[in-house]
Amino acid sequence: MIQAILALALACIALGFTSCSYRDRLIATEQTLEAQSSAIKIQNEEAGALLAQRTAERDAKQAALDRLAADQEKKDEAATSEIARLAGELRNRPIRVRVVAESRAGGPGGGTAPGDAACTAAPGAGDAEPAIWVLPEATARSLGEVIAEVETMSAAYSSCRAVLLGR
Repeated sequence: MIQAILALALACIALGFTSCSYRDRLIATEQTLEAQSSAIKIQNEEAGALLAQRTAERDAKQAALDRLAADQEKKDEAATSEIARLAGELRNRPIRVRVVAESRAGGPGGGTAPGDAACTAAPGAGDAEPAIWVLPEATARSLGEVIAEVETMSAAYSSCRAVLLGR
């Protein structure tokens, strides 16, 4: 029986040492966890401050881009209005073209095939004065539409180029 009491006493002493060891480990773990929690809390606060700063910077840059876009839209609208106005003027009046005749001796646009004999004794004789013609209405309308389209494309190109070059 003494042996059983001794074994029980030794077991109690071992259990006491084991529980003290676990308690020390638990305290060390809690301290480490507390240190990590405070480090995470500090990192979260720093990250929040950095996020707020970067968000403000982004918002400022976006506002500047929005202002530039609005200004560019106003310029584009003005250009479009001017093109429409000029196209309307062009539509309401006849289009006159000036024709300057080339030499009839066979140059580009001369009217004869290369190697043909010249029509007159002196090349270009009688063609010194340019002729002014009024285009037919259908041709003038088509030309006006093409001019308006070209001007619109030119204005769009200028607009894009100005935006890309940062003007």
